[in-house]
Amino acid sequence: MKRKIAVAGEVPYEQYFRSPFLLEGRHHECATFYLQWDGPSLRVTLTSFDGPAPRTASISLHRLPRELADLDLLIFTFPLRPVVRGFCLKRLLRPTLCFWDYFDDFYYGNKTLPKVILTSIWQKMCDRVLVLSPTLLPRFHNSIHWDNASDLIPRQRSPNPRPILGTIASLDERFDRALYERLLDRLPDCDFHLYGRINNYRNRNYNRVRLVEAWLKALARRPNFRYFGGYSSQQLQAIVSSFDIGLIPYVPGPLCEHINPDKYYHYTNAGVPVLSSPIPSLLHRKNIVFYSGFEDLAEKGSLLAAGCREPVAAVRFNWADRLAELMGVIEDRLR
Repeated sequence: MKRKIAVAGEVPYEQYFRSPFLLEGRHHECATFYLQWDGPSLRVTLTSFDGPAPRTASISLHRLPRELADLDLLIFTFPLRPVVRGFCLKRLLRPTLCFWDYFDDFYYGNKTLPKVILTSIWQKMCDRVLVLSPTLLPRFHNSIHWDNASDLIPRQRSPNPRPILGTIASLDERFDRALYERLLDRLPDCDFHLYGRINNYRNRNYNRVRLVEAWLKALARRPNFRYFGGYSSQQLQAIVSSFDIGLIPYVPGPLCEHINPDKYYHYTNAGVPVLSSPIPSLLHRKNIVFYSGFEDLAEKGSLLAAGCREPVAAVRFNWADRLAELMGVIEDRLR
């Protein structure tokens, strides 16, 4: 029996970090859709993934097509505030099951009472809460860990003249800027390439943005550092394949307690060695070199840059497996 899954959010589907699983639907007896509702308008942008390329159309809410009837699963990926939109879509589409795709956004900034209330409303409105990090499983009694994945693959390339320690990241307060800067000075024979947008997580704290901008400007004077700005998903394969080491330099502490960084999955799928701070959701991964502090990082970074590393079994995290897991949950609930 062909299942129907729709995801609803406020950003275009290309910016939904799990969007590749929607493209897998056409290979797995599953019709998949994405509804973008991002403002006060009563229109949504509907994208369907049943053909060789996604089809997108702007449609009034009261004229949603019949192909959205009899939805097996509706997944909300809205941030906390647009809970009314979620309620309206649930009433309009009447899905058999309703899940909320929750990640660690709650833990950024202050844990205010409105955040707590909105989180509770979303949880009660949905049959299941999908959590990106297994550390969040105890947070909700109806949670399921739905892991990350990547479309990247290993690529052959010519050796770099100098080892490249590459990082893709959201540049915010979780990024360990002081440690990263010290590492540039400690490993002058390595090049450091940094990709990513400066992010302030809706807290409107633009002073933090200016601090990161000033920090990047100061680093630009170093001969072994380059900042390339943001990147698109289409650029990701070429970017990560250029790295000799994939660096995950996050500050240990509450802000990183529940993250499950997608960069680990991109580095791993591309066959790039991973050097990371001890992030709780990744500690069980056997292919990561963890560091405990700056001296440990500098030593392990130097050894990896010189090609000294233990061989690890190839690991691949693909979106077809993530869709299969979701289909399994649907089948279990609908029996």
